[in-house]
Amino acid sequence: MKYSLLDIQDWVEEYGDTLYRFALSRVYDEVLAEDLVQTTYLAAINGLKNFAGDSSPKTWLFGILKHKIIDHFRKKKSISLEEISNLDHVFHASFDEKGRWTKGYLHWNLAPDEILENKELKKVLWLCIQALPDKLKLIFISREVEGDRSDCICEKYDLTLSNFGVIMHRLRHKLRDCFFEKGVSR
Repeated sequence: MKYSLLDIQDWVEEYGDTLYRFALSRVYDEVLAEDLVQTTYLAAINGLKNFAGDSSPKTWLFGILKHKIIDHFRKKKSISLEEISNLDHVFHASFDEKGRWTKGYLHWNLAPDEILENKELKKVLWLCIQALPDKLKLIFISREVEGDRSDCICEKYDLTLSNFGVIMHRLRHKLRDCFFEKGVSR
């Protein structure tokens, strides 16, 4: 099937909000999310003649958007040492001089599905994730929310597997400390 610019106008109406929400969930910046969606539609216009319709227009647009998001973070190239070293204090503050935990583990009294339904916890989690640097935020979401494999994330963000492990460990500590600061403990 051949598509035209009129089809793209329909797709803007039909998929624009969904694409925007997807982009926003990855970059946490409303203006950047809008820009990414706009560049997605521009790329769709430029590639319309090559779109054979093997997939749905929605799938095709999401594929373009995913690549635009990846390209955005690749332009930043890799995580700076400053971003990683900003997490050092979190790691060191979690242990005493003998290597023992300085804070207890979190014990939840609710079942996992009840925790997810807890709006306050979601709000605190969102605030804590928002406090992370952009690239680290995306890495955390890729792994913990989307369940992406470590090797795929390492390839996507130009990380070694050991560096990825250290980053995830420190991010989890940072989020845990943020929960404590916000009054979520046991």
